[in-house]
Amino acid sequence: MTDALLAALVPLSHLTLVSLIGIESGVSLEPLQRMPALRSVGLYWEPGPGLSDVQAADLRDVPQLEGLCLPALDVADSAALERLVDAHALSSLRSLTGEDDAFPLTAGVAALLPRLPSLTVISVRVLDASPLVCFRQLPQLRALNLRVETPDVHVPRLLAEHVRFCRELEVLNITWDLLPEARGLALNSALLGHCLAGMTQLHTMRLTSVCLGSLAFLAQGSLPRTLRDLVVWEAIPRLLSSELVHVHALQALQSLRLDLVFAEPLPVEAVVQLTPPSLLLPALTSCDVSGAFAPARDADEAVELGMPLPAPL
Repeated sequence: MTDALLAALVPLSHLTLVSLIGIESGVSLEPLQRMPALRSVGLYWEPGPGLSDVQAADLRDVPQLEGLCLPALDVADSAALERLVDAHALSSLRSLTGEDDAFPLTAGVAALLPRLPSLTVISVRVLDASPLVCFRQLPQLRALNLRVETPDVHVPRLLAEHVRFCRELEVLNITWDLLPEARGLALNSALLGHCLAGMTQLHTMRLTSVCLGSLAFLAQGSLPRTLRDLVVWEAIPRLLSSELVHVHALQALQSLRLDLVFAEPLPVEAVVQLTPPSLLLPALTSCDVSGAFAPARDADEAVELGMPLPAPL
């Protein structure tokens, strides 16, 4: 993406979303300020220094910017993001994400997020526990994507304690992106139940590589009345198939997917009961539990996942 190509977009006055691929630190983003309909910007820059101070200043002056996606942002760029956020000109920003590469939640960024009063959607990488306190000041959030990348033993408790203040959440995705030996520190069912207890509008939830220990949290709080879309991928350790009974409480559930969740095959009758049209879950229209169980590949994996040891050959 060159200055000339970016300037050529200005006459397209109807554009509301622009994704700029191959941005270099020397390319001016000033033309974006002259696009009155623009509401959302995605920046996919070349490997290198990332977002420059000049580019951050240009973005701050884009009028009525509501969505900002910075998928290549890394810890080294956090200072530039802090300068970008540190401006009342971004008061209309509703979405700040990094797509699959969520932006790092540094202490500086965490201190600035509460200054974005319109912010409702964020996607962050959790690198240590202390910045999580910012969620106490973000009660307006509607969608939150958390990717935990630290074995800090305090993160599960503090995540549950602080995120519970986001009571207006409608969409919650939590991924514990750690090596197997550190996954045992992940959010368990009791902490998750505490976290979700006050969320009365949560309709979509995805949990990946989380050390649940149980699915009991699904039957608590408002989830039985509000949750419509549930994905659980890779419970560590695997759960007993009897835990499926907690899914039966989700009377509003429309879509269910369970992958690598159980330590044993699901009984045939349990699968039949969940197959739409389901008497147990009358709202259910989509159900995929075909991958809910997979046998351990070897003895080491069986021990790690709390599964029966593979039969000897």
